[in-house]
Amino acid sequence: MSTEQISPAESQPYAPTAPVLGLIGTFMLCGAVLMAHLSPAQLKPVAVGFWLLALMTQATAFGLAWANRWASRKPK
Repeated sequence: MSTEQISPAESQPYAPTAPVLGLIGTFMLCGAVLMAHLSPAQLKPVAVGFWLLALMTQATAFGLAWANRWASRKPK
């Protein structure tokens, strides 16, 4: 067993939540589109609100993935 520890500067940052959030956001967007298409007129504003929430989820996932990619760049 090794007694060496990896310093935080040497470790690779990893955000496994970004792909999961992206997938959840995609399913939410699909559900919002179906809800807007198949629902009666009274539920259209709810579908728009759900669509906006899904879009914010997608944007958050993109931001996490971008931050993870930016942090994993090695200086030259």
